[in-house]
Amino acid sequence: MALFGRDRSVSPPGRRSSSSHSHRSESWQARRSSSSHGHRTHSPAHHGLHHGLHHNHHDHHHDRHRSSSPGPPPYNPPAPQRKSFLSRLAIPLAIFVGCAITAGTTYALVARVQHLIATATVGGSISSWIQQARIQVYDGCYLGCNDCSDPFYAWNNCQITTQVSVKNTICDASKMWNWATADRYPDACLEVVGRMLMGNALDQVKQGYRNQLAIIILTVLGGLVGGLVTYYGWRRVTWKRAQKAREEKSEGQNGGGKGKGKGWVRKIPLLGLLVGGKGVAAYACTGRDAVWNQYFIDNSTGVEIVGVVHGWLSHCYDSQNCIQSCSQSCTTKTGGSKGCSQHCTNNCYTVTNTDRTPKQYVDAILPKIQACGFALRDSVDDIGTIASRIGNAAIERDYWVRISVNGFNVTKATDTDEAVMCLHDIGGK
Repeated sequence: MALFGRDRSVSPPGRRSSSSHSHRSESWQARRSSSSHGHRTHSPAHHGLHHGLHHNHHDHHHDRHRSSSPGPPPYNPPAPQRKSFLSRLAIPLAIFVGCAITAGTTYALVARVQHLIATATVGGSISSWIQQARIQVYDGCYLGCNDCSDPFYAWNNCQITTQVSVKNTICDASKMWNWATADRYPDACLEVVGRMLMGNALDQVKQGYRNQLAIIILTVLGGLVGGLVTYYGWRRVTWKRAQKAREEKSEGQNGGGKGKGKGWVRKIPLLGLLVGGKGVAAYACTGRDAVWNQYFIDNSTGVEIVGVVHGWLSHCYDSQNCIQSCSQSCTTKTGGSKGCSQHCTNNCYTVTNTDRTPKQYVDAILPKIQACGFALRDSVDDIGTIASRIGNAAIERDYWVRISVNGFNVTKATDTDEAVMCLHDIGGK
């Protein structure tokens, strides 16, 4: 008899076949062994059916769990914003316009300055410049200056006269210092020196225009550099603001964290003294120490030659003293963190000191005065007559003193006294 497509033998009632009994015994042993291990053994078809039902039940339970506990939504990054064509032209257009303005303005200003240089003039007629040559150059060489701060004043004016060349005429003032007054100012020499002074004045005017041109160029370059600094500085500021906004947004999404914080600033002044900062080269100065006069006299010939060594210059140097002032700024956030920074500035001032006085310069040259046969005196009878300066500019340049006498030809009306010539040669022949 066929049942469900399979052959099955039936034993008579009351009798069981050994094979059937053996099969049931094995099945019972298998079920007992399976139950002792906590699971049953099924046939492959039954096992597949059971596994499918169990898998469907697990998926259904998992789907119910997912629907009851929703997770965070998937992250969808925003699409990058594309710059428009006009925004991309911003930088090239700014550079083009800036260069056009700079080039046009520079060209106009340079053309203007060049025109001023080409048409530059100085006032005054040639006669006024000749008078200036007499007073400034020749008298500057013969008489020197009245206690000025430049020991090279007489020397520089004498050097101007050495550059003048006139046929059959001596124009070098250092060779005419002891001549009669009417002969010490040759007209031909004065005219040449006057034209030199006028040319120098014109050069100074043109140089002033050239300095303006240099300032214009520096201004243009400064504008370009300033534009670049502003551009990159603005980009940095905007980037920081955007970064800060992103951080605050991120903290808000994370449910808090460190807040913006309440800030406070405390300034603590700190002082420090820096003494003897930068120094500069020494120089001649006036008014720092008292002037000094040392008189001398020679009466070996019976006629007194009276003179004076006058000192008015001091040896000065500048020193820079600085006081450092510091302040400390501290900021505390609500989270408790604290940060401090220190900023210091130097307040500097210049102090002028002297290390050699006019008296010391006078004392240094006195042995040479005595070597010419003069005796030192604390005072003389007629000080007002000592008005003739020894015309050697190297004395002021090298010794920083001025030597004057009561005359060049005291003993002889036609010749310069030997003692006076000795004083002249102290500065070199």
